[in-house]
Amino acid sequence: MKKVIGLAKLFVLVLLLVSCSGKRTVYVIVDRETPDLHLENLIDPAATYALLVQDAFGDTIMSYHADKLLIPASTVKLVTAAAAWKFLGPEYRIPTYIGYDGFTNENILFGNLIVSGTGDPTLDKRHWYDPEVIFTSWADSLKAHGISEIRGDIIGNDNLFEESHLGSGWAWDDLSFSYAAEFGPLMADNTTVELFINPPENDDADISIMDNLPFNYFSYKNNVTFADSLPEHIHARRINGENILSVYGNYSEDKKSYMKMITADNPTLFFASLLKASLEKAGILISGNPLDIDESKVISENITPLFTHYSPPLRLIIRQFLQDSNNQAGEALLRHLAWNESGYGSFNNGIMILEVFFENICIPKTDYRLADACGLSRYNLITPAALNRILLYMNDIPEFRNCLSQPGYGTLAKRDKLADLDIYAKTGSMSRIDCIAGYLKTARDHNLIFTIMINNYRPGQSNKNQTDNFLRLINHF
Repeated sequence: MKKVIGLAKLFVLVLLLVSCSGKRTVYVIVDRETPDLHLENLIDPAATYALLVQDAFGDTIMSYHADKLLIPASTVKLVTAAAAWKFLGPEYRIPTYIGYDGFTNENILFGNLIVSGTGDPTLDKRHWYDPEVIFTSWADSLKAHGISEIRGDIIGNDNLFEESHLGSGWAWDDLSFSYAAEFGPLMADNTTVELFINPPENDDADISIMDNLPFNYFSYKNNVTFADSLPEHIHARRINGENILSVYGNYSEDKKSYMKMITADNPTLFFASLLKASLEKAGILISGNPLDIDESKVISENITPLFTHYSPPLRLIIRQFLQDSNNQAGEALLRHLAWNESGYGSFNNGIMILEVFFENICIPKTDYRLADACGLSRYNLITPAALNRILLYMNDIPEFRNCLSQPGYGTLAKRDKLADLDIYAKTGSMSRIDCIAGYLKTARDHNLIFTIMINNYRPGQSNKNQTDNFLRLINHF
């Protein structure tokens, strides 16, 4: 552990030597004002951890295994966000192109309406804007272009990105949950659905299953049992690769209603289906079907442009991406960055751009291995030194700092131990993983940059958010 000389007077450092029993060396920091706050008391001995604390000049205040590769979880979003900010700029807006094939005559489009996406994540009513409202405005634009009827299909064109809609290493048993929803160049509501499960009204009736979609997209398997002797638990899962939902569990005498967030398969088809339903509701007559362009005979090079929809500025997208830890936004952002720089939105092209970004700020390739852009993959590895280097690089951009969560907001909304800290941070949490990185103005007005990573801590609620204890310690610098 290293200390800046100017701060040494605030602390007494005691080194405990390795004993014959093989006990590892532990550095103890004792603050004269809070003598009970000891570093060794904050560490789960079963866990693997690393940390780096630096001042705004990059001088090291505290370091422990800062070059150790650990699983970062969602703190890896800092990489994606910083690179997008660097290459695209904070005022950049993500385009979605609306066009057609065929021809128009007397307010009728004799052909297909084709929407070509580049990864705008903001058509999402949970985090941004209701896509049905956006699509209604598109209906107004179609009418302004003299189109009130479409004698063809509504086609989602996802050919600007690679076909993969899932990150490398994402757990198969997570794929029903909203945080692991499929992503792509066209996304509506993050490809998630609200599912309502209601108990039977009487003994002879069955449960009712409904979703919030204005179109038919799912089929259902009802595997619910009824037994007052068993606790009531109702679950819903999507069968991977299909739009079939299995509802299972047990109804007891409580017979409550449940709402579950469930993912859908094929974000492009989901987008086109919602667009068609919204246009029809707005008065556009449509004779065809919603289609993924892979299911059609349309050649994407033969599209006549109509208009372009632009996202809000990137600075606002990054703020939502980081504060809400939106996995789908991160994956779409990296692929959009790849498309913008190379013409094709693939993960591999995005990684090449990230490698350039890392090289420009002097982060060696030995300090990271990235398998996705959001941190859901356990194949990701990065060092605290690398994350701190990114935070130092972005330190002179207050607008970027404001994109991170603060106590009471975003992913720090429920971190009560941090409520009185002046902190901007990105958290990263998965099973047995607790990480946090960001900026801290300490109780003594020192501006610090920190990364704390803990992997493989023991199960149990008492072991969650161990990083909070480290931050309270650091706050006394």
